[in-house]
Order: sequence, then C-alpha cells, then structure tokens
Amino acid sequence: MGLGKVFPTPGRFGNLSGVCNRPSSSLEVFPGKPARVARSCNMSNQTQAVVAEQVDAGPIVAKAGRYYRVARYLMTLLLMAYGAWSIYDGFYSWPNWTVTHPREKPKTQTDIVLNQVLGVVLPPMGLFVLVWAVYNSRGQYRLENGIVTVPGHPPVPLDKIQSINREAWDRKGIAYVEYDLTETPVRAKSSGPVSYEGLRKGAQGTFKIDDFVYEREPTDKIFKAIESSLLKAASARPTIQPPTAKIPPRPSMGSKA
Repeated sequence: MGLGKVFPTPGRFGNLSGVCNRPSSSLEVFPGKPARVARSCNMSNQTQAVVAEQVDAGPIVAKAGRYYRVARYLMTLLLMAYGAWSIYDGFYSWPNWTVTHPREKPKTQTDIVLNQVLGVVLPPMGLFVLVWAVYNSRGQYRLENGIVTVPGHPPVPLDKIQSINREAWDRKGIAYVEYDLTETPVRAKSSGPVSYEGLRKGAQGTFKIDDFVYEREPTDKIFKAIESSLLKAASARPTIQPPTAKIPPRPSMGSKA
C-alpha cells in the first residue's frame, strides 16, 4: 500500500511532509476559505489522536448535510410553484386575456408560448432536483473500528485503502478514495459489528466523500483518519536504497591501454 494520489498540497490538515517543510509564508491561501482545522506536522501524534478519538467517542457518523438538503427542497418548491403559475398563465389566463381584461393590452403569442413551455418543463425539473438531492445524500458516512462505510460501497477497512485523491479537497471538500478488497475475508454477521456477508472477493472501487453533501465536521474527521492511515502505512514501509554503482579502478599511469 502506498500514498498513491495523496498530493503534497496545503490542505485543511496540512500534515504532509511537502507542506510541513515549507515556510509559512509560502503556503497557498484560498480566498474566502477560513482555516477550520488546526494544522499539525507531527504524523505520529496525529495518527494517535485520531485513533484515541475513535476509541473515546465511538463511531464517527456523517449524516446528510442539512444546508444541502434544505437548499434543494427550496429549489424544488420554487420550480414547482413557478411551473404551476406558468401553466395557469400559458394555458388559461393569457389566452383569454382580452376577455377577462378587455381594457388592457393583450398578451403576445410569444409570451403565451413561453409560459406554456415553462409550465411543462419546470415541474419535472423540480421533481428531478428533489429525487437527485435525496439520492445523492442518502445514507451516511460511518467510521467504526477502523472500517469506513459509504453508501453504494461495501465496508472498507482503512488498511485496504490504496490511495486518496485530495486534489479538490482544499477548495471543494471533495476527495476520491480508491480501495482494494481482494484479500478481505468474508465475515459472518455474528462475528463483528460490520457484516461482510455477500461481499465478492476481489471487490475494487473508488468512493467519494463530500463535506458539503454530508455533515462537514464528521466528514472531515473521516477524511483525516483515512489520510493518517495512508501516511502511517507509508512511513512504516522500509526505505529501499538504490544499488551502489561500481566504478572500475583507474588504470595506473605506466600501464598500457
């Protein structure tokens, strides 16, 4: 296992050696992004803190983000309401405008057709936004006993995570985690809190964690635990020294070529 795509860029947790060795004045700052987590350059202390936090506080659970869902509910309501209004104007009110409002200027055919189109398009669009928002934020992220559970994927032990792509984490709070369960044994329900029953041997995949779609604080903690696990595994790997180049002896001045 290796760091894979753990990019040495300044992040929320700034614990990579590429960042810690740089002076503070050279760290990249993203405008409008307040520092939400204190940075630490001690990899071993950070890993121990994450493990201790899990033991003391129990599982880390990130449910669907309230702001994400409420904003989509309001968007759905707005689209549905405007669509219903457009249906009324386009199919009932404006075609009969000269009858109901004889002293006012009649509505143009373009206005009538436009409202008819909006009335047909906006309500289904609102339903699509609602269904997608609920589906995209279904379930929860969960980290318990060193096992990460994400909707749509089997439970993944931390030591089975191969790499984490944190390229968009600093600015968007999105990371892609690649895992490999090739050697993970199947466990029965009675043998532990997480069931591996039905898991096909050799399962591989990539899941996304997003601290906007799901609750930010626990999602950030899960990301921190995944990153710390990868960094710990990388630091435990033995350093492979390149072979020493053998230089042929220099011929003496009196010898013949």
